[in-house]
Amino acid sequence: MQLTLTDFNEHKNAQKLILWLSYGLHVLFLTAPIGFGINLLKKREYKPLLSISEGEEAELLNYAASHHQWLCTTFLVTLIFMMISAGTWYYGVGIVVAVGTAIWWIYRIGRGIIGLAEHKTMPSWS
Repeated sequence: MQLTLTDFNEHKNAQKLILWLSYGLHVLFLTAPIGFGINLLKKREYKPLLSISEGEEAELLNYAASHHQWLCTTFLVTLIFMMISAGTWYYGVGIVVAVGTAIWWIYRIGRGIIGLAEHKTMPSWS
């Protein structure tokens, strides 16, 4: 079932609740892959709506989509660097990479939660 702009507007609070749930799953770390799956599905669901929305709807849609994109990027980059860390652990480099990645992950999740609480759109690389 495709999400329409009308459905999105009728369920604004549910969309925000999904974002909070997703951040919660990422905070728990072990459940982050579930959160990533939710983010990926929502990001793909919002993509067709971004081009047809205007006004307040566009602002809320961009806000939600930016947070889902932020969490997807956070998860994927963390996963890649943790794999690099595991591969170089024996040489001692992996410890440094793991610590740096953990700090970066905490920063990204913290900044995202603060942005969500303050109703701010997250920056994007694209």
